[in-house]
Amino acid sequence: MLTSFFFSKVFLDVILIVVGFDGFTDHTIVNNDQHAISYKVDKNNVHFSFDLRGDTTNNLEGKWPKLDTYTIWIDYNHNGRIDSLVDRSFSPIMAGGFYTVCKSLTMGEQMMSTCEFYFGGSCTKNFKSTAYNFDPHVFFEMTIPKSELSGDGKSIHMALDLVDGSGNRASYPAFTYKNPFAETIKLQLQ
Repeated sequence: MLTSFFFSKVFLDVILIVVGFDGFTDHTIVNNDQHAISYKVDKNNVHFSFDLRGDTTNNLEGKWPKLDTYTIWIDYNHNGRIDSLVDRSFSPIMAGGFYTVCKSLTMGEQMMSTCEFYFGGSCTKNFKSTAYNFDPHVFFEMTIPKSELSGDGKSIHMALDLVDGSGNRASYPAFTYKNPFAETIKLQLQ
């Protein structure tokens, strides 16, 4: 019985993770008991999915710090340090009654520019069931143009920061705001 359940779970994960419904291959970034984060690449964009299966409290409309949010930190020139007005971050923000992506440029340690909205990014935030957790939980999707994520167009060097409305925080890899790029996750664009 346990073997059958395990096989079914693995088979379902393979169907849902390896090949997305749109025909593009999903690549896993993080997959643990709290988070299933993946990306897929098309001709011009990178699509990120954040299945936060461990966050079953709906704080999508909360006020900081009681808010579900995430940030993608991008080391645009892949040099492992903060470069003013080169490196950037992307986060969801409510603007004009709908969610959009806030792009901010790093200006130094813990200093960011104001949000820029008109660069071609988009996002959705939901509270729903998925194959990872049938109980409703937080699920984000974000699309960002490749040109915003990489100076060389070949790879992305990034870090992730996730905060839920209960105050739980996770970062991948573990980092400090002093230099979120000391260690990064490297994703291939080709």
